[in-house]
Amino acid sequence: MVLFYEGITGIREALYDIIEQKPGELLAFSNSENFNDVYGLDFLRKYWDKRKATGIITKGIIPRTPKAISFYNRERNQSDIRTVRYIPIESYKFNDNINIYGSNVQISSLQPGNEHTVIIRSKNIAKAFQFLFELVWNTIAHEK
Repeated sequence: MVLFYEGITGIREALYDIIEQKPGELLAFSNSENFNDVYGLDFLRKYWDKRKATGIITKGIIPRTPKAISFYNRERNQSDIRTVRYIPIESYKFNDNINIYGSNVQISSLQPGNEHTVIIRSKNIAKAFQFLFELVWNTIAHEK
């Protein structure tokens, strides 16, 4: 099954699919430069509070930028039950967001004026994306 969402309202609605599916873990490729700006910090704080209350643990791969390092600091990550690893900015060639959770893959275009999300509900496709996420995750040095 494939679901399609358009506009800011649509991509916000799609993000809540993660909470509705109640996966134990969320794997995310995210460009925090666009992510916070497009979704809006107030919306994200409410979403993160609900995700946290549901007990969904998050692992994120984010381009290393001063803004990302400052925002996703150790205290905030612990509070939000999130672990982040940074990838060199020159190795992260897209500005959008990919979430992998349960048997779902959510791909969101966060380009202003062209916001949309596709959710693919497929165990096999989700497993392929999980493999790719873990491959990248395991090649990135983590900060102590």
